[in-house]
Amino acid sequence: MEQSNDSLRVNHNDGEESKTNAQVFEGFFLWTK
Repeated sequence: MEQSNDSLRVNHNDGEESKTNAQVFEGFFLWTK
């Protein structure tokens, strides 16, 4: 799940408001990749 945390970190940099379901789904997709 380290990768997932990294993705969350990127989202946090982008902005909490920018954190949407689409972004979360994308992060999950990358994690499953």
